[in-house]
Amino acid sequence: MMQLKEMIMTVGVGVAMACTPFVTVHAQQEPSIYGDAVKADVKMNYVYSFEEALKRSKQEGKPIFFNCFADWAVPCHTMNQVVFSDAKFCDYMNKHFVNLFLDVTRSEEGKALAQQYKVETFAQYLVLNEKGEVLLRILGGKKLPEFQEAVALALSDKTSLLGTEAKYNTGKYNKKDLLNYLNALSLAQDERYASVAKVYLGMLPEKDYAKKENWDVIRQSVVDRYSDLYSYLVAHRSDFVKSVGERTVNTLLERLYIPDLMDYACGKKEYDAGQLLALSTDMQKAEIPDASMCYLLYDIAKLRGTKKYPELIELMKTRGRELEGRRLPVELSFEFPELSKSERELIGGFLKEEAGRESEGSNSKKYLSALAQHILVGQEAGISFDVHTFAEAMEKAKAENKLVFMDCYTTWCGPCRMMAAQVFTQQKVGDYFNEHFVSLKMDMEKGEGITLGKKYGVTAYPTMLILDTQGNVMHTMVGSRSAEELIKEAREHSDPTKGYAVSKAAYEAGERTPDAIANYITALVSAKELTALQGDSLATTYLDGWDDAKFCDASSWPLLEAAVVNPQGKAFSRLLKLHDGLTKAVPAEKVNKKIERVCFPVVLDYLQHKTEKDAVLRLLEPLKQGTYPAEYTLVLIEDLLRQENVDDVLAFYRQRVQGMQNPQDQLNMDSLLPYFLEKATESQKAKFVEYMTDRAKNCDKRAARKYAVLLEVIKQGGYKG
Repeated sequence: MMQLKEMIMTVGVGVAMACTPFVTVHAQQEPSIYGDAVKADVKMNYVYSFEEALKRSKQEGKPIFFNCFADWAVPCHTMNQVVFSDAKFCDYMNKHFVNLFLDVTRSEEGKALAQQYKVETFAQYLVLNEKGEVLLRILGGKKLPEFQEAVALALSDKTSLLGTEAKYNTGKYNKKDLLNYLNALSLAQDERYASVAKVYLGMLPEKDYAKKENWDVIRQSVVDRYSDLYSYLVAHRSDFVKSVGERTVNTLLERLYIPDLMDYACGKKEYDAGQLLALSTDMQKAEIPDASMCYLLYDIAKLRGTKKYPELIELMKTRGRELEGRRLPVELSFEFPELSKSERELIGGFLKEEAGRESEGSNSKKYLSALAQHILVGQEAGISFDVHTFAEAMEKAKAENKLVFMDCYTTWCGPCRMMAAQVFTQQKVGDYFNEHFVSLKMDMEKGEGITLGKKYGVTAYPTMLILDTQGNVMHTMVGSRSAEELIKEAREHSDPTKGYAVSKAAYEAGERTPDAIANYITALVSAKELTALQGDSLATTYLDGWDDAKFCDASSWPLLEAAVVNPQGKAFSRLLKLHDGLTKAVPAEKVNKKIERVCFPVVLDYLQHKTEKDAVLRLLEPLKQGTYPAEYTLVLIEDLLRQENVDDVLAFYRQRVQGMQNPQDQLNMDSLLPYFLEKATESQKAKFVEYMTDRAKNCDKRAARKYAVLLEVIKQGGYKG
C-alpha cells in the first residue's frame, strides 16, 4: 500500500496534483504522473497481488509474468503503448501466463518484492514459477515479435534461466546448452555472461567465430579495443560482414570508439593530439566508414583542442544534427576559458540559436539558453572565477586573506547552468563574492574535480563550498539559490566560529550550548545531512532552552520545520501547544502542513491496522487547544475516526466533505473513504459508489483522473492488501 503521507501531503492543485499519487489501484493501472502523454490501451489481464498470482499459478499450472512497473520510468510506459496494447500479443500472454502488475516503487508490496528480486532498473520483467523462483529475467524493453520470443523462453527448461543454469551447474552440457544459457543471461544482463561466454568460445574453433549463430556472443564479449577478440574481429572483418552484414559490424566497431571520442569532444579528457591521431588511425584500420559519427566527433575534438572555435561552430552548424542524441551533451560542454569578446559572441550566439530550435519549456531549451547567456555575459559582471586549480585558489586566498568559494558543477547539470547564467553573473553577487572570496569553478567529472569530489563528499549538484585557507569546509550549500539567498547564506557562514566543520567538530566534541546546537542544526540542514533521528534528538536538546517567545519567533521556524519530526516527541507536543502563538509569526498554512507531515504516518498505521485508534486520537487531541480552519484535514480526520459505523461515515462525508472549498484537501479526504468499506454491506457499498460517482462528476477538472481511479477502487470494494 502506498504511503498515506505521499497520498495526502500535497499543496495546491495543478502541477502538485499531477505529480502526486493518491491511491493504489487493484483493478487497473494507476494514473501516471505524466498524464495523457503516456496513455495506453493495455489489453493484458493482470492481477494486482503477488499472493493472488501465486494462487492462480498453482491452480492453472501457468508461470507468472511479473511486470515490475515504475511510473517515473518512461520505458515502462513505452512498453505499455507498443507491446502491452497489442491484442495478439496479449492474447498469447493471457493464454500462457498469469500476468501480475505492481508498481514496485509505490506500493509497499511492490517495494518489498523489488528488494526480494533485486529489481533496481526499469523497464524490467520477471517470469516466476509457482514457487516464486525466477524462470527468466528481462531487463529493458523490446519491440514485437522480439519481446514475445524472449518471454517464450521461460516456458521450457531448455531455454529458461532457471533450467539452463541448472544444466550448466551439472558440468554436463554441449554448445547448444551454453548458447541457451547465454541467451537467458543476456536478457537478464547478468554479470555471469562474460565467464560463460569464455567457456563457450573455448569450445569453438576460431574459424567458427564468424558464424551467424555466434555473433551475439562475439558482440557482447568484445568490450574494448584492447582484447584479442577485438583484434580477431578486425582481422576477419570480411567474414563477419558476410555473416551478419556490414552495418551490424560497423555498429559494434563504432560503439568501441565513441566513448573515448565523446570524452575528447566534450572536454572531459584533456586534448592530446597523439592520442587522437592514434584513434583515427585505428578507426581506419577497422575500416569504419568515412560517414560514421566517429569521424565527426574526432573533428569536433580536434577543433576544440586546438581552440579553432570559428571552425568548430561552423562544423556544428552544418553537421551537428548528425550527432543525434549526443549533440546536446557536446553543445552543453562549450564553456571555454579565456575567450575573446568575438569568440564569446560567436559561441554564445550559436547556442542561443540552438536553444531557439528546442521545444518550448523543454530542459534542453532552458540549459542551452542559460549557457548562451552565461557566455555572452562573460565575466564583465558577477563573480570572478579567475583561478583554475585548487592549489591556485588556496594560494591566492592566503595572500589576500580571503575565504574560497568553490562551485562544484557538472556539464549536464541544469541547475548548475542556471546558477552560472542567472545568479553568479549578477552585479550584486559579484560585488559581495569578489570582495570576500577567491572563487573557483570545478567540474566534478573532470581532472582534479574527481578527486575533490571524493574528498569533500560531493554527490549532488550544484554543491557550493565555502572553504578556509587550509581547505577545511566552513559551509556547504546543496542545490540552487537565488542571488539574495546566496549572498545571505555566504555572509552568515563566513564567520570562522560558525562554519560547518567548526559546528560539527564542536558538537562531536561534546559542546551542547544552545548556540552550538543551533549552529550544528543549521549546518546540517543547509548541507541536507539532517536525518530524522538527528532532528528529533537535537530538537529535544536544543528547544528545551527556548522560552515560548523564542519558540514562536519567525526566525526559529526554519529550525523547527527541519528538526521537529517525531509525533511522540516533546518538541512536537510543544509545537502543538504553542500553535496559535507560532502562527502569529509564521503563515498558518506552513505550520499546519508541517503538523500534517508529522501526524499522517500514525494515521496510516491505524488505517492499515498497525496501531490502535486511541493512539491516533491521543495524537490529534491537542488540536482542540489551537485555532485551525474548519476544513483542516486533521480536524476532519479526528471527527471521521469517531464515527460509530459505516452509515455514520457516509453521512459524515456527505455533510462535511462533499462541500469542502479546497479541491486538494477535498480529494485528500475522499482518498481515505475506501478504507472504510471493509465492514460495509452490499447496500452500503452501493451508497459509497453513488457518493463517489457524484464526486467524479462534479470534481475540479484537474482532479478528474484521480476521481475516476477512486470510483473504480470503491466499486472493487476498497483498497486491497
